[in-house]
Amino acid sequence: MTAIPQPRLGTWRLQNDDTIALNNKPLDLYLHMLENEGVPSGIPRGRVYAEVDGYRSDLLSLQDAKLRGQPNAIFDAEDGQRQLAACAGMRAVMHHFVDPDTRQGPFYMIFNDLIQGNIFVDE
Repeated sequence: MTAIPQPRLGTWRLQNDDTIALNNKPLDLYLHMLENEGVPSGIPRGRVYAEVDGYRSDLLSLQDAKLRGQPNAIFDAEDGQRQLAACAGMRAVMHHFVDPDTRQGPFYMIFNDLIQGNIFVDE
């Protein structure tokens, strides 16, 4: 599956007819950690992304929600200013980090967590 280009960024989900479909928001550890801590992501379960910019924008909005929803995310005024400046800076330059020719795909599935506990073997 890693060699097959996909039209959208998202997560595979098992359907009622035992097929899989790319129709769920991308699995992102940071996103799920914050959701589990009660920070609303604002990203609905069925959202998939046709281009990279929307996904990155939603991740930056999640960081904003963290700063609003978790007062302990900021240690002091100086730290708060640094975090807000980092978010503003990323918004200003994020379009420079992706080749314009690949912003709308194709997208490829990657396995970046290949550890022994994540490998299943049938006997």
